[in-house]
Amino acid sequence: MSEQYPNNNGKKISLSFERKLFFIFLLIITVLTIVCFFIQKTNKLQKDTESLVYHTKEVLHQSEKINMFFKDIENQNRGYIITGWESFNEAFVIVIKNEREHLSALKILTADNPFQQKRLARLDSLIEEKIAFAQSLILLRREKGFDAALKRMNSKEGVKLATEFTHIIRALQEDEELLLQERKRANEESGRRASFLIKILQASLFLIIISVFIIVFTTLRLRYKTNLELSESREWFSKTLSAIGDGVIATNEHGVITFMNPVAESLTGWTISEAKEKPLEHVFDIVNEHTRNPVENPVKQVLRDKKIVDLVNHTLLLRKDRSEVHIDDSAAPVFNSKGDLSGVVLVFRDVEKQRVSKKQMEGEIVRRTEEALKAEKRFRSTLDNMMEGAQILDKDYRYVYVNDALVKMAQNKREDLIGFTIMEKYPGIEQSELFKTITKCMNYGVQAHLENEFTFPNGSKGYFELSLHRVPEGVFILSIDISERKRVEHALKQLTEDLEKKVLERTAQLQAVNSELESFSYSVSHDLRAPLRAIDGYTKILWEDYGHTIDDEGKRIMKVITSNAKQMGQLIDDLLSFSRIGKQELIKVTLEMNSLVKGVLDDQLSKNPDRKINVNVLPLEKGYGDHNMIKLVMTNLISNAIKYSSKKENTEIEIGSYTENDQNVYYVKDHGTGFDMNYYDKLFGVFQRLHNPREFEGTGVGLALVQRIIFKHNGKVWAKGKENEGATFYFSLPK
Repeated sequence: MSEQYPNNNGKKISLSFERKLFFIFLLIITVLTIVCFFIQKTNKLQKDTESLVYHTKEVLHQSEKINMFFKDIENQNRGYIITGWESFNEAFVIVIKNEREHLSALKILTADNPFQQKRLARLDSLIEEKIAFAQSLILLRREKGFDAALKRMNSKEGVKLATEFTHIIRALQEDEELLLQERKRANEESGRRASFLIKILQASLFLIIISVFIIVFTTLRLRYKTNLELSESREWFSKTLSAIGDGVIATNEHGVITFMNPVAESLTGWTISEAKEKPLEHVFDIVNEHTRNPVENPVKQVLRDKKIVDLVNHTLLLRKDRSEVHIDDSAAPVFNSKGDLSGVVLVFRDVEKQRVSKKQMEGEIVRRTEEALKAEKRFRSTLDNMMEGAQILDKDYRYVYVNDALVKMAQNKREDLIGFTIMEKYPGIEQSELFKTITKCMNYGVQAHLENEFTFPNGSKGYFELSLHRVPEGVFILSIDISERKRVEHALKQLTEDLEKKVLERTAQLQAVNSELESFSYSVSHDLRAPLRAIDGYTKILWEDYGHTIDDEGKRIMKVITSNAKQMGQLIDDLLSFSRIGKQELIKVTLEMNSLVKGVLDDQLSKNPDRKINVNVLPLEKGYGDHNMIKLVMTNLISNAIKYSSKKENTEIEIGSYTENDQNVYYVKDHGTGFDMNYYDKLFGVFQRLHNPREFEGTGVGLALVQRIIFKHNGKVWAKGKENEGATFYFSLPK
């Protein structure tokens, strides 16, 4: 009997726990699948919209090139008309070729846009008219001279062509600009929606994981407590049965022996090891004292009728050695928690012991009563000293037991609870879901585990984790106060919402900055290059046409203008490269750093054929990153080492690497002019230069570009140096 109940009860707990875990893990897998699906869908949508944005930008880029080349046709034609030099005609032919190539590329790019195709058809016609007009000017210049060509060049025909061309180009670019803005907004909106949905799914997954933790923790705790109590009950039950003076035999639902106490062993002559797993008839052989006929086994009667059966009088037990013992007592059924018959307990005694004195019998009764009272006291003490609240409601919903922890949770006194119904103490509770759950447990044995928000009569609220079990008296309720945990969860939720709000604000600010950077890059690319080319071109015209009439100071000034225009063009290229790095997607591969450095060195040494440069390249660790970006990093560092060593008679450069933690560190070391470490914080800033531009040319963007690329690879950049003793620049890449 002691083995049946804990086994059945333990099985029930295990199945309930496993069922909960199964459904929760199924929910987790579902949420993860949804998250992966939306991430994949979002990535595809963003790639599609980014492709459309890139396509629109490419249309704008090609249209601007067509516009520039159209103006170049006029400039080269004008240069020939003014100077008569054939070099302008050669450039004129190249410009015409490029103009037609870019127009063809633009037609391909706008093949899906009939309005733009119509404009491009007219542009094609205008370009051909412009070319024909320019060629007629060239022919007129050759045959009739400068004045005739100049007069026709300034006629309305040329102005009309240029005006209509500009009008069409601007209309085309304005439509593409509107399309670009629309596609950008669509891209940003899809990104925001996807980000919001993924965050909701992530929060749901987080709550599910917390729920798993709570269920596992609570179930394991309850299982441990139940097993401990069952173990103590089993031990106490076994000792009690072994200590009593009657013989006790327990069988399973098939009438097979599972337990015998020492008294039963003594009365039957069988040991438990001999009798266990045998049918009761083999061990408990009983006959009528007078007729010697077999008596029906009481266990069979109990299994058949499922009720207590008393043995008939004048019954003899035939022991194993066939000696006889007069016995008397009863057999009772044992039911499991589901109400199914799980076994029988047979209690019997030697009736000769009934001859003992009445006083001895009364003493035995008193002793047994005291043992029962002690057992009850022990169990009651266990409940009274539990940290969890324990209460028992009878079938009228009346408090019949509460422990100290429950009294404290209920904000009441024990004497104000015992004997009162739950409806009397908490009016209106019968309309609550908790009352319905208690009723189901009491009437149908439906066990429940739930969290409940409870409002006390004084208006205060508390949160409790409840476990409900049916007991013979009514319902047993185990309560855990989780009010503090709920307050912490609420505070954590509020902090999470505040953090998400701040993240959204920072994201909006970053998007605004990126938008401004794109606008700036566009302005630099399209608005500054044309004036620079004009400055450089007209300076060359002045030099070539009027160089013989300009004094030395004028020539020096023109050289300064040309040099500054070239420097400005390089600065624009560097700024555009710097701005594009942040948006450029990394294509990471395994890098053969030795071959990469060799290619950079060959290129840099070929640009300095007259200098004596000694480069010591040590064996380099393989890297992992974007090949083109890391090549750009090495190009900047090696070119800087060569440039800032130009004041030395012999240029010594060392390139090497080493491993540190989970990073590969690479360095470029020179013995050149070095730098003052006091100004280290300016070293990697845009336009921050630690040397005079007259000594060392440059734009001040190279090291900032290096830092941005390495940061994009999750690496670090740093340097060490000393004035006139050289510098060493380091960068790291994750393995």
